[in-house]
Amino acid sequence: RYGSGLWRNLGKSDGIPDDGLHGVLPARDGSVWFASSRGLVRWVRDEQGERTSSFTSADVQVLPSDDVRALYQRPSGDETVWFGTSTKG
Repeated sequence: RYGSGLWRNLGKSDGIPDDGLHGVLPARDGSVWFASSRGLVRWVRDEQGERTSSFTSADVQVLPSDDVRALYQRPSGDETVWFGTSTKG
């Protein structure tokens, strides 16, 4: 990420569960989604600071596998982020 005139890598200390990412999606709402073999991560920076939210198949019923391989958001329309895993969707 870029901030205060510096580039900085996001990693495990920032809540990214795996250094081997399969995909990165800068979403229209300003968040960034990461696809990894250990689940899905959403990174947000706003007036409250920076934070990550992690999602695994144990947390979210619609995530059929932790091995997320693809991320997609339509160029226009709603803010929905679509994902594909190694087993389904």
